[in-house]
Amino acid sequence: MHLGCTALDLTIIGGIACHGAAITWQLSESAICNMDYSECRN
Repeated sequence: MHLGCTALDLTIIGGIACHGAAITWQLSESAICNMDYSECRN
């Protein structure tokens, strides 16, 4: 996901927005994975 932001890195604002969105998505997916794991263990 972060590799897709490479072109936007040339524009500072676009790079920040793209990497911010990528990090937010990664954190969200990680939380979903952890919830699924917790439900599976119980």
